[in-house]
Amino acid sequence: MMQPDSTSTKIRPMQLSDLDQAAAIHCDLFPDAPWTFLGKGFIRRMFHWAVVSYPQLAFVAQSDQAIVGYVFGLFGGYRYFRQQVSRYAYAQALWGFLSHPGLFSRRDGVILWRSFWKDLREGGRKLPRQAEKVITAAFMGVSAPAQKKGLGNLCMGTFEQTAWGLGARTLNLYTKASYLAARRLYERRGWYITREEGENVYYALQRPDSLEPAGSSPPAAAG
Repeated sequence: MMQPDSTSTKIRPMQLSDLDQAAAIHCDLFPDAPWTFLGKGFIRRMFHWAVVSYPQLAFVAQSDQAIVGYVFGLFGGYRYFRQQVSRYAYAQALWGFLSHPGLFSRRDGVILWRSFWKDLREGGRKLPRQAEKVITAAFMGVSAPAQKKGLGNLCMGTFEQTAWGLGARTLNLYTKASYLAARRLYERRGWYITREEGENVYYALQRPDSLEPAGSSPPAAAG
C-alpha cells in the first residue's frame, strides 16, 4: 500500500465527520499530554470546539479516505483557548476525571484538576481586544505512519497563509522541548523562540513584510 506524502495528500477544512480520526491521531501521538489523560471523549470534544468556533482555522490532511494529520487554531492565546474548551467540554472532562481516579494520586493529575477548575471559572469571557490580531496554532499532528513525508510542513504552511489572510499580525504556538522534529519544522519555517518555561518552548512568527499594508509599523514580538 502506498504511503501518503505531500503530493498525494490534500489539506482541506476540518469537518465534524473527521473528529473521530483526528482525535485518535492526537491520542496516539500525545498519550502523556495532560488533556489526553481525560480520554478520547474529551479530545474529540476539543476538536468539535475547533470546528464550530474557528472553522476557518481548522484543517485536516487527507490521503484517500483516511485522515493522516490535522492543525487547528484560534484568535487569542492558550489561556483563552483553555478557558473556552474547559467550558465547552465540561461534561467530558468531569467524566474523564471520574473514570481515572488514579489521576489524583499523581502530581500532574492534581495540577490538571486545579488548572481545569481555574480555567472553568474564568471561561466565558470575550476575546481581549489586544488579542484580535494574534492567532495561536493550538495543536498540530501527523499520524506516525505518515510522518517524515512533508505533511507537517504542508499543514503549517496552509495554517500560516490562512492566518495572514484573516489579518493576523503575529502567530504563536508552543511545544515540548523534547519534540525535536516539531521544533526543527517550526524553525525551518521561520518561527523563533520567545521564551522557555520548563519543558515548554514558546514560538512566534511575525507577519511577512511583503504582506504588510504600506506605511504600517511592524508588530511587536509576542511574549
